[in-house]
Amino acid sequence: MAVAAFSVTAILARPLVAPAARRVRPSVLLVAGAGIVGVATAATPAAHSVPAVIALRGLAGLGEAFFYVLASAAVYAIVPAERHSRAQSRFSAVVGAGILLGPIVAEVLRPRTGYAPIWLLGGGLCAIACGCVAGLALECEARAVTRAVLSRPALLPGVVVAAQTWAMAAFTVFIALYASHLGLGSVGAPFAVVAAVVLGVRTAGARLFDRHEPLVLAVVAMLAATTALTVLAAAPSRGALLAASALLGASQALAFPSLIALAVRRSGPLERTAAIATFTGCFEVGLATAAIVLGVVLDLVGFAGLYGVAAAVSALALVPLALTRASERAAAQAV
Repeated sequence: MAVAAFSVTAILARPLVAPAARRVRPSVLLVAGAGIVGVATAATPAAHSVPAVIALRGLAGLGEAFFYVLASAAVYAIVPAERHSRAQSRFSAVVGAGILLGPIVAEVLRPRTGYAPIWLLGGGLCAIACGCVAGLALECEARAVTRAVLSRPALLPGVVVAAQTWAMAAFTVFIALYASHLGLGSVGAPFAVVAAVVLGVRTAGARLFDRHEPLVLAVVAMLAATTALTVLAAAPSRGALLAASALLGASQALAFPSLIALAVRRSGPLERTAAIATFTGCFEVGLATAAIVLGVVLDLVGFAGLYGVAAAVSALALVPLALTRASERAAAQAV
C-alpha cells in the first residue's frame, strides 16, 4: 500500500506541475519538491501506524512529481540544444544509479543501525539535493513553462516508455523466481549485466543519442526488449538468461533518453514541462501496473506465458512508434 500510495500520488500530481510553474518559479518548485520528499522520508521513523506511513509515502510521491519533471526540464535549459539527448542520457544514468545504489546501501547499514538512521539519511540526501538545485532552473523559466496541463503529442512516446517499463518489470520483479524455477541459483550475474550495459551506454555511449535519430533508437530499443523476452519465454537456460539480460540492458539504456527526446520534440519548447510531465507520468503508470498485471499472468499461464505477454506488449509498442513517424512526416509535408 505504501508503494502504491507513492506511485498514485506521483501520477496524479504530474498534471499540476506545469500550471504551478506558471505561477511559481521552477527553481523554487525544484527545491520544494526535494524538500517535500526529504521531510516525508525523514519523518517515516516517527510514523507508528500503517495509515501514517501511507500518508508520508503519498507526500513523497507529490514531491517526486515536481522535482523529477522540473529537473528533467532544467537539463534542456542549461545544456546547448545540440547536446540535449546526451545530457538526458547522463541524467537518467545518475537517476538509475541512485535507484540501484539506494537499496544496497540500506541493506549494508540496516543490520548495524536499524531502519531509523536509513530514513534519516534519505532525508539528509534530499536536503543536499535542495542545495544543488537552488536556482538551477532560473535561466529556463521563460521558455520551459507551458500553458498546457498535459501534452497530447507526448502521449505516443509515453505509451512506448510504459511498454518498455513492463519489459523491465518482467525482468526485475520476476527474474529471481524464474531462475529458481529453472534451478539456476543466484541472479546476481544477470542484474550485473543489465546494470553494466545501461550505465555503459548512457555514460560512455551518451554521444550516440545526439548523433542518431531518436525514433530509430527507440525502435531498436523495443526490438531488443521483444527479442530478450521471447528468448526468456522460449529458451529457459542460464546462457539464454544472460543473453536476454544484455538485450534488456540495451533496451533500457536506449529507450528512455530517445523517447523523452521524441516527446519534447513533438511538443515543442513552449510545452516542454507538460511534455515531460506527460511522458514521465506514463512511465509511472507502467511501474504501477506492470508487476500487478504480470503477476496475475504468471499465476494463470506460468513463466513462458508471462514473458510471452511481455514480449507481445514490447512488440505492440512499435505501433505507436510507427504512428509517431507518420505524424511527423505529415507535419513536415504540411510545412
